[in-house]
Amino acid sequence: MPTGADGLHRVDRWGLIDQIERARSTPPVGLLLVGWDPPTDGVGSNDHLIERSIVFAVAACTESTDTVVAASTCEVAIVRAPLRAPAAAESLAHRLAQRLDTELERLAVEARQPRTAWAIGVAVARPEDRGSDLVRHGHSALDDAWLLGGRRLVAFDDGDRELLGPTEPDHS
Repeated sequence: MPTGADGLHRVDRWGLIDQIERARSTPPVGLLLVGWDPPTDGVGSNDHLIERSIVFAVAACTESTDTVVAASTCEVAIVRAPLRAPAAAESLAHRLAQRLDTELERLAVEARQPRTAWAIGVAVARPEDRGSDLVRHGHSALDDAWLLGGRRLVAFDDGDRELLGPTEPDHS
């Protein structure tokens, strides 16, 4: 079983879609994508410490029923189902953002390195959304958070749905 960020199960896009499809049996489903950009100071690599700090922050904010996987080298996906309410995904994202700031600030001081940039994209599935839709929406929100400068979270909303247009065809 391949692993990613500090021992988390690593999945590709299709594996993440599969995790969401399984979670759809208990709607509503929320997806948080947490991305980070380690500092490139040219002095040794603290990537493992950064990953450990991020995984620690994620573990402190998630519940045992959440699915947490490494979605890429510098990205963790959190699938929560069922959500108590659609706003619960944003609430989780706010708690996680505070925890990331605390953990990564502590690491920056201890390791004497620049602070690691992070961003969070949040998406909540509508009943008609497929797993691929939720992943697409989550990545759109994550991209927006990075475009706004990082160290922030962005939630995908109805206005974004209109901008993104129709869903992708299902190739599964």
